[in-house]
Amino acid sequence: GESTDVIVALMDALSGSATVWPMVHIDLDADGVYTFQPPDNAIDLPGLTADGSVAVTSILIGM
Repeated sequence: GESTDVIVALMDALSGSATVWPMVHIDLDADGVYTFQPPDNAIDLPGLTADGSVAVTSILIGM
């Protein structure tokens, strides 16, 4: 599926521009909570592309 207008809160404030690497994860237990604390609690695993690579890309965000 596709999600739009997703808001992602950053743990640290930006003081200028930065490159970030968002990674898709799948809510496998469908609880609406991101649960990923490897190696013991990796429930919501990374999404994969058609070729089996982790779905991640870099984006530049800034002020």
